Amino acid sequence: MRTRRERRRGSKIWVFLLLLALLAGAGYLCYTYLVVQNVEVVGNGEYDAEEVRQLANVPMGKNLLLVDKDRIEANLQRSPLVVVNKISIKLPDTVVLDIRIRNKMAVVQYAENCIYIDEEGYILEIDAAGQNPGYLSVEGLNVTAFSLGEQLKTADEQQLAALQQVIAPLYAYSLQERIAVLDLQNTNHILLTTREGIKVILGSVDNIEKKMQWIASILPELEQDGYRAGTLNVSANTPSFLPEGTGEPASSSDPGATLDPNATPDPDATTDPGGSPEPERTVAPSATPDPGATEPAAPPAP
Repeated sequence: MRTRRERRRGSKIWVFLLLLALLAGAGYLCYTYLVVQNVEVVGNGEYDAEEVRQLANVPMGKNLLLVDKDRIEANLQRSPLVVVNKISIKLPDTVVLDIRIRNKMAVVQYAENCIYIDEEGYILEIDAAGQNPGYLSVEGLNVTAFSLGEQLKTADEQQLAALQQVIAPLYAYSLQERIAVLDLQNTNHILLTTREGIKVILGSVDNIEKKMQWIASILPELEQDGYRAGTLNVSANTPSFLPEGTGEPASSSDPGATLDPNATPDPDATTDPGGSPEPERTVAPSATPDPGATEPAAPPAP
């Protein structure tokens, strides 16, 4: 007859064997049924989900718990357009690719190359001997190196910092539809040129949001009034506009004389050489436009 100690020992052995069998069964089920059958693509930006799946090259049929996320991320980053936010698994059979697509927002012409960049200065495409199809053109940069997928290198780091601070709000207010050139040669005296030919003195990147609000509000009014040339100065506390042919724009500390902001100029009128030049006009911006929360609009067609 078995003793109580022997019965306890036998019970423990049976419990251990039962647990071992359960673990083995669970492992078999996981290995057999938790396999990759779907790849889900989520994230911001315009992309072709099928192209992203092909780029990721996720091994279908592989056990979900053994998926090599690092390898998938490396596959995705072969494209300079793709930023990987996260790679995760969703039971029972799905790998989720959370990505962001970089958008071409400007072009830098260096030697004979058109270098397409996003708002952070990352190079998305290099077109040798290409022509700018209508993107915002960035000038005045002292480029030292450029490589596809990498950030543009400049001798003056402040130029790249200024580029990053200007492009995003410029697109947020849809100004890429009106602005043709961004000149960053002097980061304390940043200049813009509209597609109509109006010069805009931006100054430094200080208060950049307010300056972009002014520009987005005033430019349509000037164009509606018939102006196709002149200088809009938003670098001071009050924006002002000097029509072409009326002398040099006043400095930000001397905005000059004030005209009636409600007066409508005659765009066909010519300057009288013997008369007094038209003084600089202080512009009262209209209601602040709402930049919205949508993706930036595509650049205008050439």
